[in-house]
Amino acid sequence: MAVAERAASRSPSRAWQVPLLRRDVSLELLLGIVVITATTVYPLATGNVYWGQVFLLADVYIIAAVSLNILRGEAGQISFGQGAIFGAASYATAMASGLHSVHIVPAMLIGVAAALGFGLLLALPALRVQGYYLAFVTIAAALVFPDLLRAFDEHTQAVTGIGVLVPGVGRELFLGMDWVAAAVLAFAIASLLAHGLIRSSRFGRRMRVAAASPEAALSLGSSPGRLRVAAFLISALGTGIAGALYVPLFGFVSPGAFPLHLSILLYFAVIVGGGKTLIGPIAGVYLLSILPNNVLTGLVEYRLLVYGVIAFFVMYFFPDGLIGSIREWLRLAFGRVSQAAIAIEGLVRGSAPGAAAENASEPILAVRGASRSFGAVRALDDMTLEVRPGEIHALVGPNGCGKTTLLNALSGFVRLQRGEVVVDGTPLTRRSARSRARYGIGRTFQTPRVFEDMSVWENVDVARPAADDAVLATAALDRARLAWDETQASSLPHAQRRLLEIVRVLRAGPRILLLDEPAAGLSAEERIALADVLRTLSHDSGMAVVLVEHDLSLVWTLADRISVMDEGRLLCSGTPAELEGNEALETVLVMGGRRADPD
Repeated sequence: MAVAERAASRSPSRAWQVPLLRRDVSLELLLGIVVITATTVYPLATGNVYWGQVFLLADVYIIAAVSLNILRGEAGQISFGQGAIFGAASYATAMASGLHSVHIVPAMLIGVAAALGFGLLLALPALRVQGYYLAFVTIAAALVFPDLLRAFDEHTQAVTGIGVLVPGVGRELFLGMDWVAAAVLAFAIASLLAHGLIRSSRFGRRMRVAAASPEAALSLGSSPGRLRVAAFLISALGTGIAGALYVPLFGFVSPGAFPLHLSILLYFAVIVGGGKTLIGPIAGVYLLSILPNNVLTGLVEYRLLVYGVIAFFVMYFFPDGLIGSIREWLRLAFGRVSQAAIAIEGLVRGSAPGAAAENASEPILAVRGASRSFGAVRALDDMTLEVRPGEIHALVGPNGCGKTTLLNALSGFVRLQRGEVVVDGTPLTRRSARSRARYGIGRTFQTPRVFEDMSVWENVDVARPAADDAVLATAALDRARLAWDETQASSLPHAQRRLLEIVRVLRAGPRILLLDEPAAGLSAEERIALADVLRTLSHDSGMAVVLVEHDLSLVWTLADRISVMDEGRLLCSGTPAELEGNEALETVLVMGGRRADPD
């Protein structure tokens, strides 16, 4: 039966269930393509050169703003340096073509390469600083860039500027567009498509998880630092393409084209339009660039003031940005409310009896002499622990005795000052949390790490599925998938959030599962179901479970072995029967405010 189910779960018929673009993303993408195409093609096709050039420049800015939206909306990084990256691509293109007679297409590739190099320089601080500290670093680049060009005038001709003769400009291909206009339109559409694909992918979800909770990302085997650098490089690539297209579009560059307010324009275009939407940057560019510069021309000299007033107005009345707020209103007015319950007991696959017995005599997890102090507080003091495959090992003790610290030390979030952690004979003491997760250690947290801007299914799909589908019944997961994908995680009550976090960890197929108070907030029925699932995971599938739990009734009926901690030390350890009536155990638990009587 299990073999048949596994074969069915791997059948090719599953492929249709994994679209490249989510439905909501597809609708936004289609609307964005229609708007960009209409505003670009119509004035050119009707011979209105002025507005054609206005909207082509807007398209160039849209490419850069969409690229920044990937960095800001997906990876959560604040950057005011996009104008400098844009300028680096433009100037490198102009210098290669205008000063060194390189054909415009290879010159544009050189410009994109320069943007990637500049983007990498801005990405490096993101490994150390976050938030507004990162914003200060990036805004410094935008401030310095024009002066840097002027300082090297003998190479950049910053005083006179660089003119570029572009072959084929003005030669109509179709609908009044030459090859430059066609390229600008094509790359504007491509930037939206690229953002849509990223937002719909597991890679994009991992970026959002890393932005919201680096600890959760590490526990799932992701590297928040690498994801941030990747986001910077993707953003730099798009911004570099925009900067390179600027050169054939205008045929001239000078430092005055890349002032600080260009970076401010791009950033506020994302914020004003809606940073968590696909088409927000389009609305932001039209509102902040075309409105003050081409409609209200008398306000051109006050563009920074205009940016501030518009940004204040939009953020006050449209807190999710213009498009984001409109989308939310439409969802509340016309959207279908879906609420799918997470029934974890139907998702776990049992294995053949006896699977847990193999090598059960040797511990899969061993902690020896673990010590860790925080100032004068000894959170762990020569702690020892052994857990075998197929065993549910509970950690109990009063609050503050070091249980969660021990879980953090096992999963790599706390470095031991002395002692070692060994998994399946391999020392992991010096390995990172990400490395330990990839080695088979999965964990949940006291406060469930649930990401409210994603659906329930997107929360589950953040975890990379185990190669052998050894833990979750894939067919059952596929049946639940549609309902979960229509349910926003923000609508889940606390108990369901805990179960969601457990399902997400199980999808990665860990060999060792660390659970931090998993029954907190669960109803009596849900606790029974959770206990059944944990028994199946351990006794049938051979997974080792380390459980921190204050519900002693659950612990005594579920655990195969219990270790009692007090002040960071191991007080006693044994089976529930061996610990029954232990006076030291009862004293410690009563002093911690818990009754030792499991009944």
